[in-house]
Amino acid sequence: MQRRKFWRFRYFACAVTSFAALLGICAMALPADEVVLTLGEPYEHVRQQSRSTLPPIGTLPLDKAMAIVLDLQEQLRRRGWHPIRAHRFPPIANTPAMVQSIRRGDDPQTFWQAAGKFQVALDIRRFVHENRPQDERYLLTLELSGPPLMEDVPAD
Repeated sequence: MQRRKFWRFRYFACAVTSFAALLGICAMALPADEVVLTLGEPYEHVRQQSRSTLPPIGTLPLDKAMAIVLDLQEQLRRRGWHPIRAHRFPPIANTPAMVQSIRRGDDPQTFWQAAGKFQVALDIRRFVHENRPQDERYLLTLELSGPPLMEDVPAD
């Protein structure tokens, strides 16, 4: 009787281990979420294609991060977007004062609007890794929003 219980336990343990291994293999075989956003594509369509719309976070050196931000702002300007609340949140510029502000951790942010339909918030901030506090790496954040929109207030 004791021997029969032991064999049942072994079969059960073997089945559980096999099931766990099978789940691990399936998890490794499935591709990671990848979302390609197209302007004008409805959000519901994107959600049907993916479980997640969060991209992986990657930090950049300051010169690369600044080049991306400046290029993005120039693309927005060329397409008819204009900065709003510029007296308090001016567009990010490659000036010594702005670079020092970013390195200090002031996290400058700028807001852009297109034809009263969409707004973009763009910021750059320093990312400090606890194991490498002297390593300068930066994160860019771009947030796109629709109505209701912030209003552009005149300078005080």
